[in-house]
Amino acid sequence: REKLDMLQDFGFDVNVDDMQLYWQAFGKPKEVDLARQEAIPRQEDDRMRFMVKLQSFSTDFQKELAVIEADINKFFSYSDLDQADEYSGQVMMLEQRLKEAQE
Repeated sequence: REKLDMLQDFGFDVNVDDMQLYWQAFGKPKEVDLARQEAIPRQEDDRMRFMVKLQSFSTDFQKELAVIEADINKFFSYSDLDQADEYSGQVMMLEQRLKEAQE
């Protein structure tokens, strides 16, 4: 404001709209940088929450895969042809679980 007053003392008429535009152009980068600096801790918090969820999901997925693998290994012990219908039902259920795990 001091510089503006000095310009006006020398008879130079400064348009108020131009000055507002100047200060907006001068101040916006600082506002953007401040907003960016304020967002960094929130971004880090979000990243940490995502990593915790991802780890939990990964652990659950590994457990599910271990159960599926154990079920597959059970099929090698089946030898009674009279229970073929029961075995086929188990195979269909296992196939569905495999498709869900694949997604």
